[in-house]
Amino acid sequence: MAANVEDYSEVLLSFGNAVEDQEFLNELQFRLWSELLQRPTRNLQFPGSQPVSFARQHLDALEREDYYVCEKSDGVRYLLYYTSPYGRPTAYLIDRNFNCRELSGLTCPGKMKGTIHTDTLLDGELIYERSSDGGAFHFLIFDALLISGANIMRHPLPRRLQYVQNDVVAPLKAKLQGDVGFAYPFKLDMKSMSKPYAIAQILELEIPQQQHGNDGLIFTPVSDPYISGTCERLLKWKPSELNSVDFKLIINAKASAGKTYELHVASRDSHRFFGYHRPDEKLDQFDQTVIECRYCPDEEEYHWEYIRNRLDKNSANYERVVDKIVESIKDNVTSQELIERIPAIRRAWKAREARGVKEVRGVREVKEIKEVREVRGVRDPRDNREVQDPRDNREV
Repeated sequence: MAANVEDYSEVLLSFGNAVEDQEFLNELQFRLWSELLQRPTRNLQFPGSQPVSFARQHLDALEREDYYVCEKSDGVRYLLYYTSPYGRPTAYLIDRNFNCRELSGLTCPGKMKGTIHTDTLLDGELIYERSSDGGAFHFLIFDALLISGANIMRHPLPRRLQYVQNDVVAPLKAKLQGDVGFAYPFKLDMKSMSKPYAIAQILELEIPQQQHGNDGLIFTPVSDPYISGTCERLLKWKPSELNSVDFKLIINAKASAGKTYELHVASRDSHRFFGYHRPDEKLDQFDQTVIECRYCPDEEEYHWEYIRNRLDKNSANYERVVDKIVESIKDNVTSQELIERIPAIRRAWKAREARGVKEVRGVREVKEIKEVREVRGVRDPRDNREVQDPRDNREV
């Protein structure tokens, strides 16, 4: 795996200016969550989708269903939100704590000449890409929730990515090439997605050549809608030595056995004790914060070892998530096992492709129907709802 970006983590987390006005932050969160995404106000939370750890059972899932695979960049996860509060166009980076950092005055040109994106929400990763001239920051987009105010979450992944490429990335690149006075604080581009039988190429050729950190693979279901919160079908594979858990560190200086370093996981509205970290005074500065730890199976007493402080999180992993991570660690699906499954995955993909049938939210969809959906004024036969054109909110 490529080297990590620990040296740049604080920089990646400090892009733009933190929105500290709590009333204004609440307004942004409410508008995004309740008005645009139409989610219940009582469950106000980070809108991004969260993967589950890859377990042995998921090897069969890669054969049964269509997935795209991409490398898992070791950067900082953000939602990039273009909007115009009080008529003032700007952009925000939204972290997993649902906090916002303003990129003052940053705009993105729309597909139609003279327009800019408003209420567009992109999902991606901010990374630092090294190069011979010193390197640069990149925002890699791997999904989208809103395009110009239209909710595209229910569309399958290829359609969502197509909207990003045609309506966001292409117009921005044209603007950057044609207007020397127009600048961006990072390079914005699509993340490379491949069919799942390209696993070996990604692991053996692409990742070793990358100039940014990597800690695994992400498998995204092709036909599913975008799911906010934990998505059981969005899969995160890591080599066993990189599998980790985010704990809340609580140092108990009054323990009868002396100072202890307790690791807690999230449970409902609080945290509960999970285990201990080896006593280490270097960790005293991280008391009451979230730290990332790797599993050490050979240790008799202390099974978790500190990796880094998670400045981008204010809550530990939930106990159910931790259970799945531990299951993934025990299953220990290796890269070689993934590669050995490639012939079967490819045969199954090609067989479905030859039949011309895809699974979309449990409904079998034939190629001819998919083509009909592109005709303006025709309803989506999958759910009898009108498909919205994100560019202008008209029916397509």
